[in-house]
Amino acid sequence: MQTKTSFGLKRMLRRMTWIGLLILFMLCATLTIFGNPFLDAILDADTYIQLMEKLDLTARSRGIVADLLVSTAIQTENEHHIYQEISIQTWESVAEVVIPDAWLGATYSAISQTFLTWLAGHQILYPPLNIDLSLVKNILTGPDGVLAVLPLLQDVPDCEMEGQLVEIIYFGPNNLVNCWPKNESLIAPAGFIAQTIGDFIPASLTPETLVSMGVMDQTMLDDLLRFRASLRLLESGLRLLAWLGTLFLTLYGLINSSSLAKLMHRLPLPLYLTVGFSLLLMTGIHFFMEWGSGPLISTGLSGMRLEAQILAVDFMREFLAILEIRWLERIAEIFGVAVLINAACWIAGRFLLRQKPASPTPARNKFRIKQQFR
Repeated sequence: MQTKTSFGLKRMLRRMTWIGLLILFMLCATLTIFGNPFLDAILDADTYIQLMEKLDLTARSRGIVADLLVSTAIQTENEHHIYQEISIQTWESVAEVVIPDAWLGATYSAISQTFLTWLAGHQILYPPLNIDLSLVKNILTGPDGVLAVLPLLQDVPDCEMEGQLVEIIYFGPNNLVNCWPKNESLIAPAGFIAQTIGDFIPASLTPETLVSMGVMDQTMLDDLLRFRASLRLLESGLRLLAWLGTLFLTLYGLINSSSLAKLMHRLPLPLYLTVGFSLLLMTGIHFFMEWGSGPLISTGLSGMRLEAQILAVDFMREFLAILEIRWLERIAEIFGVAVLINAACWIAGRFLLRQKPASPTPARNKFRIKQQFR
């Protein structure tokens, strides 16, 4: 009786062990399936090129960039808050003159390449960004500067009295000029404002100049360092998960290795469970990005224009779409391996069944016995 109880206890412990190994492998494999494509996409320049083309980033962001360059330059020199009353359509009119498409596209590519190189490295403390703004400065201080600034002066109020003091670069609630005589051309103040803004804009943008302009602060730079350190930690963690997953699968196979048939029958189970759990997790991430990412990103970017928030949400969703394709490829590979193992078991079983000699039927045995005793 004691031997029977001991045998039952060992059997229960054995089953609990292989179920635990099954779950541990499933978790390690799922995290690896999701983590490796994410890390590859984050550090892959082609991913960002694909996203920029799909989102038409150059065209959609020109007004936002013009807003940041011009209004931030004025804010830096005049210590006023950036106002949001000028519409993004007006800023796009400014950008048509100040920011050429080719320059903006080349700048985005250079920023992406520099930032990704910095992320993949360890030595340099901050990203060595250096955005040349000489083209923008030359346009503003040249003859096209008037055309660039005129859209910003379209709602300037008329001076109410003759000889009223005109204040240019008066950062009021709506305009750069407090008023202007009704019948006079705005070319003169537009040229003066364009020249002044061109002088305000630095020759190049670096992390240091962005900090001095108030666009970035030390906290944001420290966040970048933490992000890079997190990527290094993720790389190490994924390598450890891959090793642990292999170990758990090996132990699971050893527990079920009493016979080759049993091993081949039990081996696809952790692969199928991984496929199912991965698909469930991917569905949850997809629905979260569809319905929950918008409010979350908008809250994080509450200080920026609505157009910038929408662009950020679209960027995240398109980035997820690229990840989903890569995740599905990994899941399909694991599912294919499981199906191949099942197919191999089925083929081997059919082959062994054909090779096994047919056992004599009871009727045939009875006939053979009768023949012996005649």
